[in-house]
Amino acid sequence: MLSALTLSATPHIRNAEQAAKRLISADAEISAEDLHSKLDPESQIVLNQHNPPFWFPAKNLRTPMFWIAGDADNAVSESSQRKSAEHYKADYVTVPGAAHNLMMEKSQRQTIKTIHEWLESTAG
Repeated sequence: MLSALTLSATPHIRNAEQAAKRLISADAEISAEDLHSKLDPESQIVLNQHNPPFWFPAKNLRTPMFWIAGDADNAVSESSQRKSAEHYKADYVTVPGAAHNLMMEKSQRQTIKTIHEWLESTAG
């Protein structure tokens, strides 16, 4: 509640352990301390931008979309991500064992390959 009122992630993620629990897996490439040092108070603003009343889903999109989610994401549930992907009629893929920050995980190379392959398949 304090994070929402202050628009700051600081009250919500006060230490490295909380940051790691929420945003990365135990297998991540980045340490909990490094991750925590990169977080800014503005991180809460970003989260709020994706929730009503600050944001409403676009309608009538014609652009192909790709939604890639970590199946171990503790910040946004997999079911919520799947629901958003369905709303946008996006191609949807989960990364096994990955948390919220996909590019900080050991599986980042496979994630990049998956994105690259999707882009190639939609080009044309």
